[in-house]
Amino acid sequence: MEHREPGKSGSGAASSRTTKKSLRRASTTRRDRGNARQTSLWTDFEGRSNIVNMPSRCVPGLRRFPCLGVVIVGMIAACAQQQPANPNASGGSAGATTGMGGSASGGAQSSGSGGAGVTGGTSGTAGVTGSGGTVTFGTGGSGTGGVAFGTGGSGTTGGTTGAGGSGAVSGGAGVQGSGGGGGTIGGGGPGGAPVGGAGGWSLGGASQCAGSTYAVCQDFESTATGATPTGDWSLPTSNYGTGTVAVASDFAARGIHSMKVTISAGGSAEHYLQLGNLGTLANGHFGRLFFRIQGPTVTTFIHWDLILGAGPYMGQNRRIRWGVTGTGVGTASGNWSWIYNIEQGDTGVEARTVHPVLNDWMCVEWQWDATNQMIRFYFNDTEAQALHVDTTLPNGTSLQVPTFTTLNFGLAKYQTTTADLVFWIDEIALDTQRIGCAN
Repeated sequence: MEHREPGKSGSGAASSRTTKKSLRRASTTRRDRGNARQTSLWTDFEGRSNIVNMPSRCVPGLRRFPCLGVVIVGMIAACAQQQPANPNASGGSAGATTGMGGSASGGAQSSGSGGAGVTGGTSGTAGVTGSGGTVTFGTGGSGTGGVAFGTGGSGTTGGTTGAGGSGAVSGGAGVQGSGGGGGTIGGGGPGGAPVGGAGGWSLGGASQCAGSTYAVCQDFESTATGATPTGDWSLPTSNYGTGTVAVASDFAARGIHSMKVTISAGGSAEHYLQLGNLGTLANGHFGRLFFRIQGPTVTTFIHWDLILGAGPYMGQNRRIRWGVTGTGVGTASGNWSWIYNIEQGDTGVEARTVHPVLNDWMCVEWQWDATNQMIRFYFNDTEAQALHVDTTLPNGTSLQVPTFTTLNFGLAKYQTTTADLVFWIDEIALDTQRIGCAN
């Protein structure tokens, strides 16, 4: 049954229906076109306003101002895009989409009420940049007492990661911590843990003279500081110049005592501790001692001796020596290097590739054989081949190894210097067999 509106004739009703269909088609077309142009509107708002391309929707009560609600939404979005952005901050959640148009009411030619546009979401608050991690620098470890080398300081790990700021911003990366500085050379004080040397020998800990079977082993442990050992040990009358020889406790290779020898700046001087009554060691022996040189020290040319043996050779007195000549500490042939020297005639042989050092304990071994006229020398457990000589020196002079009446340990220098020479000597051992640095 055909429905007719009140007050409308049949033909009028048909006309009304035709008009409504046309309106619907037009409205649909406009909606489609409006939706197609909506993207153009948002794009245009990034750089300019293009009112012509606005979608054809109306807001109730604002028919003379088409689509003002959409314009407002678009302007808000454009402004939000033009705001200076904090690169670390996350923006707020996007605004809701524009409301869909309401369906048309049944009144003649009355258009549907447009849905009210939802206000765009506000921009998120910029996050606060997280602070970077802090850096902690490792402290170089100092040498422990009785140890020749200080323990190296361990470097700290990298800085912690900074805490994230608000707005989901990641904190700044922590800065890598610097490695700790290397440990300083230890003082080698009493009671320190052993430290390995070349060839497996070690320093620190208790003296190894106690209980040993060596013919002689002097560790200075039973002598008071400031004094010198007694019995077969004495200060020779041949000592001269400005200097001192006495037991000290500031450094020790092992145990808690050593012998400290100081020769002051100035002219030549000789300060030894002497051992007599050698018995079977007079015709030949092996020796071993540890010693240390305080630096800085003399940098000009110098000849200094550490060990001196004296006695008759072919009816004449001879003094033979293990010592050093050269200019300054280093590894060049002109730097301090070990020598064998015969005092009478001032001749001998050199090892210009074997060099003492400063502020470190060193191990010196030797062999003097008067019966077979042979000498050998070892430095830090390694033999110095240039100082292994049988019978005759390279210059044709005989070795002249005497039958020993005394052995002297200390320091002698033969040049004028502007700096002091300070040595420490510890664990002097003598025997008929090689002793080694590890014993």
